[in-house]
Amino acid sequence: MKNSNQINKQTIPTKIGINAIFIAFVLFTTYPLFWLGYSSLKTKQEIQNAPLAFPEVIQWGNFSEAWEVGNIGLGYLNSTIYLVFTLIIVVMGSMMAAYVFAKSPFKRLTLILKSAVGLGILISTQSVLIPLFLMLRSAGLTGDNARLGIILTYSAVGMPMAVFMATDFIKGLPDSLVESAQIDGAGRFLTFFHIILPMTKPVMATVAIITALGTWNEFLLGFILSNRFTKALPPTIIAFANPRTPEYHLQMAGLVISIVPMIILYAIFNKHITKGVVGGAIKG
Repeated sequence: MKNSNQINKQTIPTKIGINAIFIAFVLFTTYPLFWLGYSSLKTKQEIQNAPLAFPEVIQWGNFSEAWEVGNIGLGYLNSTIYLVFTLIIVVMGSMMAAYVFAKSPFKRLTLILKSAVGLGILISTQSVLIPLFLMLRSAGLTGDNARLGIILTYSAVGMPMAVFMATDFIKGLPDSLVESAQIDGAGRFLTFFHIILPMTKPVMATVAIITALGTWNEFLLGFILSNRFTKALPPTIIAFANPRTPEYHLQMAGLVISIVPMIILYAIFNKHITKGVVGGAIKG
């Protein structure tokens, strides 16, 4: 009894310390969002004079003004187009590639191809930005025609990590499923679409959410490759940060408008991220 009491007394400070660290981490990560929320309801002068203070009078008109002045509606449309097509390409392309890498009998060839795909994780976007821009410009995929170039670029950036996550998950699926389908006369495409694909829903959801977050929030590529008609939300909102006449209140309101869809998406599907990642790790 004494030993157990001593152990309990020793673990109480440890638990308090761990809980304190978690609480501090939560406050550290959530306060910027809280600050952004109430700053979007302040006037420009209030943000400049007292950045951390609460608004004296709530300015709901900041949102409508930011929407109209910043042409955020067009940015929403462009971001939605980039998001939908990038998701289709990355999710379906990564699942197909992962199926080949995980279940192909040609192990050496798949190892070489998988290594080539893995280079995409090691190469940062910034390191290939100039040649990428020159290549897309020579192909006529910048400016007014930037939508296709941006979709292809976002898909190429998101594909390597998605392939590795899906490969680890599909490796854990029983080979007997594929063998049984082949015995019944099903080809590779039929086996993939009717047997493998329905079983990969957890990792598909994980890939989709991670890709959606990255595509929706991406700034640099969209800013360089597009013009004012093809800009997504982040490059559209940055226009409020003009050094000569910064409109901080409109920038805050625009940021709130832009992050709301992703917060809702993550709140609804955050469990799928855990399931997909943990499932892939266990199966892999």
